[in-house]
Amino acid sequence: MALNTVRQRATDLWLDFIPEGESLNWLSKGLTEWLPLPEFYDDYSVVHYDLLRQFEKFYGLNAAIELMNWCDNILIKGGPDRVSEQLWWQVIMGDVLAGLEPGIGSKAVKLKTELFSNCDSRKKQMRVKNDEITDAEKNLLSAHWSDVESLDSGISLIATSNQFVLAWQQIMGDASIEQLRELYSVGKEAVKQMPGGADPMMLGFPGTWPSLLIAKQRSNKKAKKMSIHQS
Repeated sequence: MALNTVRQRATDLWLDFIPEGESLNWLSKGLTEWLPLPEFYDDYSVVHYDLLRQFEKFYGLNAAIELMNWCDNILIKGGPDRVSEQLWWQVIMGDVLAGLEPGIGSKAVKLKTELFSNCDSRKKQMRVKNDEITDAEKNLLSAHWSDVESLDSGISLIATSNQFVLAWQQIMGDASIEQLRELYSVGKEAVKQMPGGADPMMLGFPGTWPSLLIAKQRSNKKAKKMSIHQS
């Protein structure tokens, strides 16, 4: 709902399938028109349908499919959304890597170093400032029981989860099933020791995230674009 803020962070949020330079003013206008109506609060599926139909009209079917895919697999609203990735992040950043076999152990250490060196700086760049958000956008956020602080947290969580998946793809992409099974075994034990008593079954086998397939698709698209520009 804070469209300018989101648009400025489109690449980190993996929302850059919207054609570059295209205005999202129509979406802001559409949301504002729905704001006084009861459906905005009582049955948002009606609003969702109307905006998705307009999105498809502006950007085409493929972009609309990518948007739905993003909502299902990248957006973090709460609850179980991308919990496996977040738990694996904590496992890798913890102190359980020393006991791993050298092959997968060295990869895990490299991943930890990559996450540690890049994530703090990226988090700072992702921070949403209060003066970035217009009054109209604040009204839309408030109508859905949200605020600038919640928006900031949500953007940061999505962007850092995406960073984790990209780093995983680059460093763990060629790990064998045996190596990943060893890491999984260690990971489940680490989750048991986490404060709050997290369920090891929520961890999931490493790399079984839809977001990883989306990351690979993005990499392939980028490589294809570069190949076209070079030819």
